[in-house]
Amino acid sequence: MIQRKLFLSYLCPSIILGKMNAMKSKWLYFSGALFFFLLGGLLSNTYRPYVYSNHLYDYHLADTIGNWVAVPASTLLWVGMK
Repeated sequence: MIQRKLFLSYLCPSIILGKMNAMKSKWLYFSGALFFFLLGGLLSNTYRPYVYSNHLYDYHLADTIGNWVAVPASTLLWVGMK
């Protein structure tokens, strides 16, 4: 039973959140989206210039960092608006 509840907690975050109301859970989703949005902006403005200026090969992480953080940011924003 515990394993099933842990598995379902990945599918339905309200199990983890327990009796939190909808407004608090939406706030968590929006704050997560904001975190990833700010992280993407920070890394694009600091990490990418550092890699380019030092001629480092990072397997194109510096080029795709915006895409890596945009997916969780947009997903959390979409779930928060739902």
